[in-house]
Amino acid sequence: GQTTLHHFFYCPIHLSMHAPQRQVGHDKEGRPLLFICFAQNSATPAEHTVDSIISFAQHIAENAGRTNRQGAAGKEGKTFTLVVDCSGIQPKAILKPTMLVKVHQTMTLLYPSTVDSILLFNYGPEVRNTWKELKGYLDEELAAKVKFVAVQNASRTLTTKFPHDEGQWLRDELAANKTLPLSDDQIHFWAQGSEHDPRAAPPYVAAFIDKRPAGHEPHPGILYGEKPEKPVEGE
Repeated sequence: GQTTLHHFFYCPIHLSMHAPQRQVGHDKEGRPLLFICFAQNSATPAEHTVDSIISFAQHIAENAGRTNRQGAAGKEGKTFTLVVDCSGIQPKAILKPTMLVKVHQTMTLLYPSTVDSILLFNYGPEVRNTWKELKGYLDEELAAKVKFVAVQNASRTLTTKFPHDEGQWLRDELAANKTLPLSDDQIHFWAQGSEHDPRAAPPYVAAFIDKRPAGHEPHPGILYGEKPEKPVEGE
């Protein structure tokens, strides 16, 4: 039978809850803004397979690309901005060279020249050291787009790169994730929080979560909630 998105995300690893990568808005140029915080990840190392990572990243990229605003297309296609919150990361356990190379090669083939910048926040010395070991496995063009944003430069970078609402959301989200263990609101990032909304910045929530326009799907956790029912075989 037809493989629906429900099958796709339930069967491999329940990515609707486990993978925190999601679109949360746009940058000032209209590029989709993708965000990931490692502290919000609840998948086990065994569930972090190359196929599952690529499948989920592809789904997020395809849907985010449909929100790309006029004037934000790169030479070979639509571009994205990625903000990485390193809170809770275990670099040696997650950033494995063989996995990184396979994911990078596949995503580069599918989406050439699509990353505008990758901005890292809330990182420690171990992340910097691990990056020095890993960047040689990536092509120079992509590696040059990775920027470590120091604490003293964070506010200026967010103001320069993002509209007010997205910049303020990132400030609040980065601050909320910095204190470990995370609050229940931050753990359940697919649900609206009591004070700060961890799902996304207000403009994205209004345009793509509250309205759910045809042709675009937000993070699957938002679609299906915490415990999607297991699909019936053959549906």
